[in-house]
Amino acid sequence: MSYDLTQKGKCLSTPNSAHYEESQTAYQRASLAALFNSTPSSGRPLLTLVSMKDEELRRTCYNYIEEECCFGSRFVEEMILTEIWNDCAFLYTLESFTEKRESCLSTKPYNGPIEFGPEDDSEPVSNLWSVPVIVPNAFSNSSKVTEIPHSGYIKQCNKCFGRLFWTCFNCDDRGKENCSRCQGYGFDSDYSCYSCDRTGKVVCSMCGGTKKIKCETCNGYGKLRFYTKLTVKWKSHKRDHILNASRLPTDLLRQVSGKEIFKERDETVQPLNFPNNTALNEVSARLITTFSLPTDSRIVTQRHSVIAIPYTRATYIWRRKKGEFYVYGFQKQIYFKEYPQQCCCCICC
Repeated sequence: MSYDLTQKGKCLSTPNSAHYEESQTAYQRASLAALFNSTPSSGRPLLTLVSMKDEELRRTCYNYIEEECCFGSRFVEEMILTEIWNDCAFLYTLESFTEKRESCLSTKPYNGPIEFGPEDDSEPVSNLWSVPVIVPNAFSNSSKVTEIPHSGYIKQCNKCFGRLFWTCFNCDDRGKENCSRCQGYGFDSDYSCYSCDRTGKVVCSMCGGTKKIKCETCNGYGKLRFYTKLTVKWKSHKRDHILNASRLPTDLLRQVSGKEIFKERDETVQPLNFPNNTALNEVSARLITTFSLPTDSRIVTQRHSVIAIPYTRATYIWRRKKGEFYVYGFQKQIYFKEYPQQCCCCICC
């Protein structure tokens, strides 16, 4: 399937069914999006996917310290949980699939009758974007090299000027070169050199004694076919931003799974417009409007999504010290900025 980006309209390489599958049609996704759009009340998170309580938090902490030999278990037993807050961070991702086109004059050896001027009477293509090129799978980096139609013509080789060969520069048109074993003296130490039979010369390794070297540009044909080469490069650009992460490091949130609550694909997507979620709308607008391309590139298609990553923030008191920790993702990973009971001797009291 080819396309012309000079015309307005969809430029998707995938069939309508694939586009339909990526739209928001699943009931569960729609219901989650509806919940996400709801107006949050005072003291209530915007979206809750996981609701952890005291017992489950302690059990998760026990599993966590089993993998750390220097973390003590007494903290888990004795800590007083003062607040448990179940919430979600939101990972907004924008992906732009772009195409870049550039051209250059190229040549290749030609073995046929010489013709001055174009190969045919058709006018060469002046607009690179009007050359039909099959679009590969979207959002995968790839490239393709092709020839612009009606751009080829035949000329005499501009390196050897039709002579087909060059005078061998290695032997200077003599067909022989100094023996590498005796350095051209005919003797190797006190003995006659057997490599050159005492002559000090051997057949030139470059031309084989012919005194000539075939022109590498035209491969000895004396003619070249000139044409305009079109290089097309497809690239996927990915940008994201995480909101409502509390004090959780965002690089940790990117490593766990969440629930996709929104996904959309179009030729160019529009910023989100969720009611009562201005922060996410602003991030979406900023990432979309600040995405720019050079003049030799353009957008083929875009998609963006929102993934809700559940987390639970627990505040505690232990031995008159206050702190907090997080359980995040559906994998229930744990984050302590600093675990309160660490033993350097690996024998915890």
